[in-house]
This record gives sequence, C-alpha cells and structure tokens, in this order.
Amino acid sequence: MNRLLLLDNVREMLVKSGFEVSDEIFERMICFDVIARRDKTLLVIKVQVNIDSFNKYSAMELKVVSNFLDGFPLVIGNHSGVGQIQDGAIYIRYGIPIMSPQTIFDYLVDDKPPLIFAAPGGFFVKIDGDILKKVRESRGISLGTLADAVGVSRRAIQMYENGMNAMVDVAVRLQNYLNEPIIKPCKPFESEYNPEELENIKSELGAKEPSDREVIEHLKVLGYEVFPTQRSPFDAITANQKILILTGIEDKSKSLKHRAKVIHNISQLTDKHSVFIVRKSDFKQNIEGTPIIALHELKTIDDFNEIIELIAERAV
Repeated sequence: MNRLLLLDNVREMLVKSGFEVSDEIFERMICFDVIARRDKTLLVIKVQVNIDSFNKYSAMELKVVSNFLDGFPLVIGNHSGVGQIQDGAIYIRYGIPIMSPQTIFDYLVDDKPPLIFAAPGGFFVKIDGDILKKVRESRGISLGTLADAVGVSRRAIQMYENGMNAMVDVAVRLQNYLNEPIIKPCKPFESEYNPEELENIKSELGAKEPSDREVIEHLKVLGYEVFPTQRSPFDAITANQKILILTGIEDKSKSLKHRAKVIHNISQLTDKHSVFIVRKSDFKQNIEGTPIIALHELKTIDDFNEIIELIAERAV
C-alpha cells in the first residue's frame, strides 16, 4: 500500500467513526498529515507506511504543535524495518504513540481499545494491581502460591499489585489462573505533556532560523509567545492569553492561495485564529478564508488586541 492510499483509508476511517477531518494537505516533509476532531478529542496525525521514516525532529514538532492545539499526537503506519506493526498494540517512538490502521479502526469504530504496548524487551500489558490484589487476598492465595502458578517471583507479584506492567505471556497466565479480567486497556489519547520536555523541545527547534525573523520578533514584542515551525503548513504558532493564531508568512503569491486555504481549514477545525503576514501590500485582505495582514501594517500595531480585532474584521 502506498502512502496516499493509506492516507485516504485513514481519513475515510476517521469520518466513519464520527470525526470531522481536515482537507488533504499534500505538502512534503511536514510533521502531520491530518487533523481530526470529534467532540473534545482532537487528533494530530502523521501517516507513514514505514514508520522508520518518522524522525526525531518531526516527532518534536508534532508534540509541540499538538500541545498548542490542545490535541493528541499520533502516528499511523503499516510496518517498520523489522516487520509489520502488530494489530491491537501501541508502539512508542520518540514519545509518540504509533498504531496500525486496524488498531485505530478497532478503537475508534468498534470501541475496542488496544491492550498491548511495545517497549524495549518485548510486548507488555498494564495490570490492574488493585483487582489483582483484591482477588488474590479474597481467595486466600499467597504471594508464593500465585508466583509459582505463573512462573515468576513473589517480588514480581508484589510489583504487579503496585502497578508494574507485565509481559503479555505472564499477564495471560495470571488472568487464566485467577479467571478475572486484570488486564487494563491502553488509553492512546490520554497523553500527558511534560512541561520541561516541551520547553526543551521549543528551545532546540526554536534555535533554527525561522522563515522570517522580522515578523517573529515583532510578534514577540507585542507580548505573544511564538513557536516558529519547520514542518507544518503554517510558519509559526502564536499564543497570548489562550488566544492561538496559526501564522503564515508568505512572499510567493503562487503558493499563497493554497497555503491560505490549508491554514483556514485547520483553523476552523481547531477553533483557532489564522492569519497570513505578507511583505507586499497589493494582496486582498482575505484569501481562501484566511485574513491577510501586510508587514507594514503589523509594524504599526503596538497592542496584541489590535491583531485579534484586525483578524476578526478580515475573516469575513
């Protein structure tokens, strides 16, 4: 299966499961291909046939963009260099969850969450330690007896009861011996962002030369937090007081129309503002739904609220 076909299948599956899905972006070397929203769940998705193509810097930007958008990062792929992605399992690469198309289909369409996750050393499951301990003690089963029955140490049983994950074969033996559902399903869309990690990522990625430092610096002077992007359809994410702006910076009029349409579509789906900053002053005030602000206009603004007002005025 080629990448475009896989992307089409993913978009179709998302629509079938009740998500509103962004238009196809068709831009190379970006950190995400699809944004999908269902109620309060927002997914920022990268589609890769071979997940080995998903690199560290794409993962870093995907994390930060997802955090800014209040969404969850996700990679959907078919295989890696060592073989097929196992259905029913979650893989983690650079801190991003990776699932096969079938796994995400089972979860979103049939409400069957994955039970297994891949980690160094093999495949593991999450044990519900409270249930394990309650069942063991209610039946008068000692730590030693249970350990002998499943082929692990007494210490291991104690650690499972305290929340340690177990290898799949051990968990299956435990569950079969007790005849109780002690395996907890994984929750792919409950990522917790580490603030320190995100700040380190922003610093590392922000050290790269932005597409237009003059614009970025002026937005910062106005009091905005600005994250320049390298692998996104927009050039920067600009935030102030919970107001988020997807910012495009453009000089080439031939690509402006396409990018403005893409950014407007994303802004609608994520319920964020969008704007294009252009150097020339002969553009319309709105292209494909995205407001346009000329650089000379931006330089006359000294209050961040004026930008929001201008965007609202030109978003019609």
